[in-house]
Amino acid sequence: TRELTTSQAKTQIADAAKARYSGVALSGGEPTLRKDLAELIRFARQNGISDVQLHTNGTVIDSRARLQKLVDAGLTSAMVSFHSHRSDVYRKNTGHSNLEKARASIKSLLAAKIHTLISHVVCAHNYRDLPEFSDYVAREFGGAEIFFFYVYPGDKTNEHPEIVPRLPDVEPYWYRALARLEKLGVRYTVDCLAGFPPCYMRGFEHAAKILWMKSLQEEIGEEADDHIIKRSEMR
Repeated sequence: TRELTTSQAKTQIADAAKARYSGVALSGGEPTLRKDLAELIRFARQNGISDVQLHTNGTVIDSRARLQKLVDAGLTSAMVSFHSHRSDVYRKNTGHSNLEKARASIKSLLAAKIHTLISHVVCAHNYRDLPEFSDYVAREFGGAEIFFFYVYPGDKTNEHPEIVPRLPDVEPYWYRALARLEKLGVRYTVDCLAGFPPCYMRGFEHAAKILWMKSLQEEIGEEADDHIIKRSEMR
């Protein structure tokens, strides 16, 4: 709700390190707009955090040169918002025309050997493109992993209900896309709290985060679930 100062951000990172978390995510807003981003990444790694993940729309780190400062600081993984491979749909989903910058960012991350996830929120604008999107990722972003979300009803979508499609309408495109990803060998995960319910993972349960998270929670506790604070809204 309010921008953290460098000191406040470092305090939160230090607290995570003391609690022996293995990773932190630098999210936002858009964290690549922060002048101290590399400093925070370096601080996390120096304090024993093994995975420092950047959440970004990819419009700032679209070249290897721009990215290198973060890589040198110790960035280990990134999740880039990429909600369509079609320029018209991308613009409709995001409100801007930075498709090529986001595409270049993903390629730069992969070239730098940063573990790269593609955040893809399925909504009314893009669900018909899911099978084609799967082919596109396999062709353009070899080595990247897709993290699927589903636009979920909440305070923001109440103002724009037209972007929330009916699950039965999405279903045929969804299952065709999952089958293609399996055939193409593309890694993917489906968030079932901010996403598709488990009953829409028939035959693909291995990729449903909520199902494999259960065994992890038994091992390390509820903090394994990074959506624990959103459960009341999700319900």
